[in-house]
Amino acid sequence: MSDTLAFHAAGPDEEGFVVLLHRPVEGVLRTTEWPAGAYLQPGTQGECSVEELLARVRGWRSRGWKLSEPVERIESWLKHPPR
Repeated sequence: MSDTLAFHAAGPDEEGFVVLLHRPVEGVLRTTEWPAGAYLQPGTQGECSVEELLARVRGWRSRGWKLSEPVERIESWLKHPPR
């Protein structure tokens, strides 16, 4: 398994953004996000917990956003570190 996972999230009426996740370390998940039309620009760095990110992703899905990766795959990647 890779140390990063990227996906595109787009709302029904907007382009959305690209999200790059880095493996959680001691419960902290590092993220980088870009507006979908500007992914060649420097991204916005952030940190959150795995549960915070999953709540955000589930919220997008419940509001009809399209995700390039299934929520189940994102959750599995976050919760099951590589061996």
